[in-house]
Amino acid sequence: MNFETQFLLFISFVLLGFTGLIFFLLKVRKSELKKDLLLTAVEVRQSIDVGAKELGLTQSELLFGVVQDNNFYEASFVFKNAQNQIVGTTIYPAVKRKLKMQIENETYVIEFPLTMNRTAILRKGDGQEILARYSSTGWFGKHEFDIPAFGKILAQKPKLDLKATYQYLLNDTVIGIGQKIQLQRESGRLVLLPSTLPLEVRLFILSV
Repeated sequence: MNFETQFLLFISFVLLGFTGLIFFLLKVRKSELKKDLLLTAVEVRQSIDVGAKELGLTQSELLFGVVQDNNFYEASFVFKNAQNQIVGTTIYPAVKRKLKMQIENETYVIEFPLTMNRTAILRKGDGQEILARYSSTGWFGKHEFDIPAFGKILAQKPKLDLKATYQYLLNDTVIGIGQKIQLQRESGRLVLLPSTLPLEVRLFILSV
């Protein structure tokens, strides 16, 4: 067996091994995502029980979103409420700067304009009215949500932590809290926000 044949065999084995590894990792990810979809509100809110009580937040207003792979080109966030009911979905295409959010029979669009700082805009369907606007405002993930007829909600981290815990403030008063569901991997996020905020706005806050 000459060198060229040996080299081709070696490359073939490497490619087969690499393909097998990718297939194995995808199977593991699919299994983990299925488990995430079975997460309940009781399991999710354990990580914020203490913080929520300290801030006087109501656990009944919990919303959480779990990541799911639709296919190779598209992922989604599936949203559940405190009663474990699926209340909406946001679709994330691989490259487009426009997301689709579905709540029952209503469709909403989340656009990401090309701006210096990260910005997102929520609209209903193809309408022009802006329902909410997200803007990055500083380092360490500091951002705000401008919601017409409600006001500006500032999001800030009260401390440096790996779960990316944020407090949401309106007129210098904490009205909500949000963070990653799990520390080990990006399985999804949760928020506790007042029900006076429309559901589509709360899911928008979870989506971006």
